[in-house]
Amino acid sequence: MKYWFVGVLSFCLIYSGFAQDTTATMNVEKNEVSIAVPDADGSAKRQDQIIIDVNYEHLLDLPDGVDLKLWSRGINLYMMYDIPIADANVSFAIGAGFSSQNYFSNSFVVRDTADFSSFLPVEDSLDIKRTKLSTNFVDVPIEFRFRSNANSKGNRWKIALGGKVGYLMNVHSKYIASNGDKFKGYVFPNVRQLRYGVHTRIGYGRWSLTGFYSLSTLFEDKKGVEVTPLSMGISIIPF
Repeated sequence: MKYWFVGVLSFCLIYSGFAQDTTATMNVEKNEVSIAVPDADGSAKRQDQIIIDVNYEHLLDLPDGVDLKLWSRGINLYMMYDIPIADANVSFAIGAGFSSQNYFSNSFVVRDTADFSSFLPVEDSLDIKRTKLSTNFVDVPIEFRFRSNANSKGNRWKIALGGKVGYLMNVHSKYIASNGDKFKGYVFPNVRQLRYGVHTRIGYGRWSLTGFYSLSTLFEDKKGVEVTPLSMGISIIPF
């Protein structure tokens, strides 16, 4: 969590500096607050510049006997630059941010003598209470956005379609024994350094449903079992 505190703090500082340059263009209309850079005609149309995703994390095609827990979770924090294409209802956006995935399961991630990574179910005799594999990425998302006209309350229906590329910054495991002892591991050379995939976001006002499907596997080709990350969650758009 301390890494996420640093990340959130950095995000706030970056956004604070950005807001200082755009305060004069803050547009408050019908209880909707949007922070935007003015277009050439003086209007403020750029929207949805901060995205916070709270996700359920899943791995597809896990080996038999390996169960992922329902409390596997993740979070994304993105700053997006919204570029209107024709009007306020259609735009293109590109951004940058952080993401974290926590996969809780009944297994260890191990490498065999051939340098091949897989999941090994925990034996009952080991008395392990919880196991977790965590990954952290710096992401670059891009997307096309489609919005309805604002209603009487200033809210819109929104759809975003796009993808993102992420660079692995950290991967580690954590095991907790029944007596409370904790063990961490940091050597996972077969986890893919560069991931990529497609995502969508559909919602109303400040709230949306979001999903990400990775087009790359968790491990490098031929260096691990072919499991595919999948994220589903809720997006919060504070600005």
